[in-house]
Amino acid sequence: MSTQYQVSLGNKHTRLMLWQTFALLMLYFSLTSGTTCVQGDNCRLPGCFCPTFEHPKLPVLDIPQIVYFGFDDAVQPQVSGYFDQLFTSDRKNPNGCPITMTLYVSDQYTQYSKVNEYYKRGMEIASHSVTHTDIDTPEKLRKEAGEEKENIIQEAMVPASDVVGWRSPNLKTAGDAQPDVLGSLNYTYDISLPYSRDAATPWPFTLDYGYPYPCSIQPCPGVDSSHPGFWQVMVKSFINPATGLPCGYVDGCRPQGEEAAIEYLWSNFLNTYEAQRAPFGLNMHAAWFSFPDYLRATEKFIDRLLSLPDVYIVNVKQMLEWMRTPVSLAEVKNFKPWGCSDNTFLPPTSSQTSRPSSSIFQQLKIPQGVNDPTRIGNRQNENQLAVPSGGHSSNSGRANGPVTSMRPQIFTLKPLIHQRPETTRATAALYEARRPSTEYGSRHSDTGRCIQGFNCHLPSCFCRSLSPPLNMYPNYVPQIVYLAIDSFVHAQTFPPLMQIFSGFRKNPNGCPISATLFMPSAGNHPLYVSVLKAKGVHIGVKGGSFSPLFSEEQIKRQVHFEVNKARVYNLTRSFGWRGFANLSPKDAVFQALAEKSVSFDTSVMTDSTEQPWPYTLDFGLKDHCSIMASRCPTARYPGLWEVPMTPLRFLNPYQKCFFLDTCPSLAPTEEHVFRLLLNNFHLHYKGNRSPFGINLHSHWLTGANKHAYQRGVVRFFDEVLGKGDVVIVSIEQMLKWMVSPVSFANHFPC
Repeated sequence: MSTQYQVSLGNKHTRLMLWQTFALLMLYFSLTSGTTCVQGDNCRLPGCFCPTFEHPKLPVLDIPQIVYFGFDDAVQPQVSGYFDQLFTSDRKNPNGCPITMTLYVSDQYTQYSKVNEYYKRGMEIASHSVTHTDIDTPEKLRKEAGEEKENIIQEAMVPASDVVGWRSPNLKTAGDAQPDVLGSLNYTYDISLPYSRDAATPWPFTLDYGYPYPCSIQPCPGVDSSHPGFWQVMVKSFINPATGLPCGYVDGCRPQGEEAAIEYLWSNFLNTYEAQRAPFGLNMHAAWFSFPDYLRATEKFIDRLLSLPDVYIVNVKQMLEWMRTPVSLAEVKNFKPWGCSDNTFLPPTSSQTSRPSSSIFQQLKIPQGVNDPTRIGNRQNENQLAVPSGGHSSNSGRANGPVTSMRPQIFTLKPLIHQRPETTRATAALYEARRPSTEYGSRHSDTGRCIQGFNCHLPSCFCRSLSPPLNMYPNYVPQIVYLAIDSFVHAQTFPPLMQIFSGFRKNPNGCPISATLFMPSAGNHPLYVSVLKAKGVHIGVKGGSFSPLFSEEQIKRQVHFEVNKARVYNLTRSFGWRGFANLSPKDAVFQALAEKSVSFDTSVMTDSTEQPWPYTLDFGLKDHCSIMASRCPTARYPGLWEVPMTPLRFLNPYQKCFFLDTCPSLAPTEEHVFRLLLNNFHLHYKGNRSPFGINLHSHWLTGANKHAYQRGVVRFFDEVLGKGDVVIVSIEQMLKWMVSPVSFANHFPC
């Protein structure tokens, strides 16, 4: 048996953990005993597709990245000028055909002759009701969806067979009746259910085996109901990178200026393009373009998309044609449903388009309600934007020695007696131990394997492990809780941060609790930053985005620029980095971090069900990236620490999140926040005592549900600090303990 599997199954603690795991699995399956959708088994294309975050047939890099625009409401002269400026005949996909969009048409004020013109140009025409009011009963849905479909057929002269899509006003649905009613009216898909999550994008799916995702706006289709062959396209929220706040529609966020708007659109696109390449939807109202900066930003965004050889801008109907019969990127140029329109109508070119006059800007209003925080949740507060800106592991990662499960007990301050630390300097700092080497190692093709104590020694090297450093017994290991917050520091975020880090809450050693604050390199108030640092909060760098077309040298230059710019805040010698918008890090990023002597990275999101300890990259990254794994770093970076992000978990496997404030199933109440944190904490505390990370955006400080989030987090702090063997520290403090681990004592400095 290989060393990575040499676990003593006879150990009673190990047997106990195995039985606990088995019991939890049996409980889960007993709660989810309904028929499970299995692609290729009980669900087959073109008529059935299971809910998923990864395409079951094609490797990621063989998937054409689909981008679709879906515009709601009336088609009238005030908005048609915007469409004519953006969707021109000279903006073409890689197959040579013009880009298209979907119009979800409501009756009032619509100019159906213009709708007919867009249909002839290859755009999809879909329904959005007659009266544009909430539709939450089967009777009203049948009337509204039936009458508006007839309006489009009769007034816009669109064939009935082409009117197949429906979006409910304000995303309010008739629940489980919705797919049945729409199906009886010969609609084939619905695009009304919102989905808010910080990482993965769900693929469109059919409702053969029910609706598995959290219900943001009640009611939703039932989890155990069946609506064979009816497609559901989710409305995934956007995230404003400047604030971390989600918005149900694109126009729910209000970036400050053209450049910020481009960054807003581009970062959300990259979050899918750099991940599993599910279709990327821009669900919006044309009134957003009444802001000239946003219109210019969207135009540049489209042109940037079209510079990528694997991106296609198509309508939702075309997207679903590909879903039914998926073809690889190499074959998609000949994919007939994405071919050029046979209509003879000549669409305008960019030189012909007319832009709406400023006199009509005041007539356009972004509809209220669709981004209401009580409906979709977490809508951005626009006022915020006025602020300036056993043994250790082998390569497998499995522990070679037993990991015990302990009952909670009060931690003693006695030193370890079963093994002495590898260094006698208990105050050895992370920086002084060893700086990250700029000599990048060979790729993982070599056979070198990390063996703690043989070719990897603390304080400068630590193998990926599920066991504590130095074979410490778990009951002697302080349970570390580290807090990592991605946020600007300005007038809105400073007061709540000061309330948390006032010095009132202390660890058992008498030192105040701490956190790591990952700040963008610009847009922060220097005085506020200085005050927080004086309170013991550590500052890290929050990276910006980069184009997929950037060369490695361009990426490195950008990382160098951001780190240098952030040094104005007098960073400590052992500061860290978190990548932008949940993008998978690249080797070029890690090379730049090593060159700038950054001590640690915490950008890698892993879906691992394990709870690994932080480790150095002397032998490369040992965690599978949940986002675009093929582009994650593969080289070695001696001395550079990786603190992998593992998700908060719910009972339902579809429900997990990396950032507390964007959990899809988390009700915005103190009790739900507290329980979610406590349940996930116990996985560590009653297991291998690996550090428990709480990752947050600025939204938990300033968003609509900020008070509930803050009360839940603070209540969790007070609960775990009462145990006597738990510390709440920054990542920097955690890593200092790891390079020179001793029993609790006073190792965590104030």
